[in-house]
Amino acid sequence: MGTRSSIGIENNDGTVDSIYCHWDGYPSHHAPILLKYYDSEEKVREIIKYGDMSSLRKAVNPEPRTHHSFNKQQSDVCVYYHRDRGEEWNDTKPLHFENITKWQENTAERFGEYLYLFKDNKWYLVGTDDSDKEIYKLQELTEDSDDWE
Repeated sequence: MGTRSSIGIENNDGTVDSIYCHWDGYPSHHAPILLKYYDSEEKVREIIKYGDMSSLRKAVNPEPRTHHSFNKQQSDVCVYYHRDRGEEWNDTKPLHFENITKWQENTAERFGEYLYLFKDNKWYLVGTDDSDKEIYKLQELTEDSDDWE
């Protein structure tokens, strides 16, 4: 069973583009990877452009001339549903929301245990209170955070 998450980026107009990630979405896994390897808008957009993913890893693209798929994965390379598993693009493409609140509501209802947002060149963990899914808090992630689980 996966720890599901959503990875999103706020655009200049306040809209959010995001993808689903099935495995290891808990903060102790995602936060160090996002902070170290995806620390710019360009890098975050690179993660999102391939759509929903099975797992977040240090690199988006596999080594050239080396096979990479869901069944034969390259170490430390993200695994995407469309690119690496052959699933339909329309079922796995990035989603676009009119604002952060719409993204939060949609993601929490569908699959989001953890929501990660890149906004103003910083990563945020957008959490929900388990007793009330309508309550959201934006918490800045830092490399010193020790309360990620």
